[in-house]
This record gives sequence, C-alpha cells and structure tokens, in this order.
Amino acid sequence: DTRTSDFALCHGLEVELGGGAFLGSSGNFVVDERLGRTSCLMDQMPTTITDAPLEVARHYQRLLGLPEPWVVKALLEDRTRSSIDIQLDHPKGIRFPCPHCQAACPVHDHAPLRRWRHLDALQYRTYLTARPPRVKCQDHGVVSVSLPWADHSARWTIDLECKVIDTLQACASISACASLLKVSWDVLQSIMASAVARGLTKRSLDGLRWLGLDE
Repeated sequence: DTRTSDFALCHGLEVELGGGAFLGSSGNFVVDERLGRTSCLMDQMPTTITDAPLEVARHYQRLLGLPEPWVVKALLEDRTRSSIDIQLDHPKGIRFPCPHCQAACPVHDHAPLRRWRHLDALQYRTYLTARPPRVKCQDHGVVSVSLPWADHSARWTIDLECKVIDTLQACASISACASLLKVSWDVLQSIMASAVARGLTKRSLDGLRWLGLDE
C-alpha cells in the first residue's frame, strides 16, 4: 500500500507513503497522511526524527526563510480539511537571547504546542506549529523567547499579516478580504488593530509646527 503525497508532488517532491505514513531516508522531516487525525498525530509525533528526507526539509526551510536554529521537523497533511501543518523545532543545547536584555540563555523548558496561520500553499491552508522555548535569564528569570515568524501573542505569522494588510487596502470591504484569504472576519479585525497600534507607536511629533483639521 505505497502511495505518493499529492502535496509533495505539486512541489516537485517524490514522497512515498506506505501503511498510511512515511518516514524517509535522512534528516528531520516526516509526512503523515492518516486522514482526519491531525491533532492526534501531532501529540503522538516522536520527539526525535532520524529517518526522513533531508531535501524535503531543506525545501520548506527555503520557502519559510527560517533563521537558525529553527528547522522543519514534520509535515502533517489533512486532506479532509485541505490543510497542512508544518512543525518547527530546534536542536538541543541551543541558547536563545533573552527578549529583554538579549543575553544568551539556556533553554529552561517549552511552552505547550502553539499553531499560527501562515500563507496558503496552493489550495491548502497552511499552519506553523511549534513549542516555543522558554529561557532562564539571570536578570529576568524564566521568559518566553521571541519567535522570528510571529509576534508574541499573535495567532498568525508576520507574513500573513503583511498579506492581509496589502489585501485590505485593495478590497472594498473586510468581508471581501476575508473571502479571498480564507481568514475569519475576527482575525482580520485583530490584525488591523495590531497594525494600527504598531504604527501609532512609531509616530513622532518631533518637528511638527502646524496641525490642520478638516470637518
């Protein structure tokens, strides 16, 4: 019962699937197609992958633009929901900068698994998943590290936020933007509020001499 992942084929990748799951030849990547069990599979995923195709991991590393030490660990495809979960991880022994003082600190533990909506890959809704590490800083205690793909409390990636803002400027309504991007109205509202708040913090009144107000 050997199959080939449609999602992998459309990316020019040959990934054989036998018995409902596939572990490749080398690296840190796994593909699983047992339908309708994505969340369960994520919970049961081994903590160390030693048998997977390295070229597939590198393919997604390039697409995501992940900085070191982050790597693609697993890919979970759910055809019933037309979604892809890309699980990210980092090697053991890595030191992360404290988000407050930037001092290199050892990993203390990891937060529970989180999921961020990302830009769609073809017709598939795409999500990034990871357990954010927490470091122990001598000055600030145990704190969560900053992640390169999303803001601290966001449920979407920075790339998706930029896409949403560009699309909102081109659309006549929030509903039209939500339909195009397959994102909920509430998420769009949250992204808009976050973007406005961030823009206001960067404004400066230095050098302002005159202010005009219209009706």
